[in-house]
Amino acid sequence: MSTRNQYKSYLKRWSNFCQINNISSNVSINDVLRFLFELYNTGIGYSSINTARSALSLILPSFDGQTIGNHPLINRFVKGVFRLRPPAPRYNYTWDVNLLLKLFEDWPTNNNLSILHLTVKLTALLAIITAQRVQGINSIDINNIEYDNGVMVVKIDKILKTSRPGSLQPFYRFPPYQIEKLCIAKTIIDYLNVTYNYRQHSQLLLSIERPFKPVSNQTVSRWLKNCLDLAGINTNIFKAHSFRGASTSKT
Repeated sequence: MSTRNQYKSYLKRWSNFCQINNISSNVSINDVLRFLFELYNTGIGYSSINTARSALSLILPSFDGQTIGNHPLINRFVKGVFRLRPPAPRYNYTWDVNLLLKLFEDWPTNNNLSILHLTVKLTALLAIITAQRVQGINSIDINNIEYDNGVMVVKIDKILKTSRPGSLQPFYRFPPYQIEKLCIAKTIIDYLNVTYNYRQHSQLLLSIERPFKPVSNQTVSRWLKNCLDLAGINTNIFKAHSFRGASTSKT
């Protein structure tokens, strides 16, 4: 869920809270604290409470010369939530990357794969090797793929969710790999060769059916999930867009 959608959710809850409690224009700091406390009682943790605080800071006036986000009472409340319900890791499980790599080794060579199988294989290898989110994988542009002394260089120049001021954009070097079926550089080349005749867009990943347009992040997520299902990995325990696996000596 995007930050904007998260804000909308809490602003809607705030509106309902105000209606139920007959709060109109005269909002007090105690009203805000009651609202946050009610959210806390629903079982949500620090991160969600902090998001709700940020959402309210956009629409409410200052109290005692302080914004909602900086008010001492609100800060004390949020710090208390942090102590009682500290942020937990989003994912507390891993899966065996070898299962997926074994699947690709059992498949025919790239030249004998359908466009669907080649596409999902490329997507999965990119996810494993770059550890990028779906957005990052889907931001690769073929104009940013080059060679440097026989090593494929891939740059991502789009602003991603993980981009920060002063930090470098993602940059990857893919040398040739001895197991050809698992070589990401060769898979990219084979994919570009297959899509060359109908490619009209520079985004690397294209749909597998006409009009062969750039795909959405949701489509990439679905490809990854389907690929994991084929490898016999239980995808019910995690969201495909994370695509984080256990380490393996083959990568």
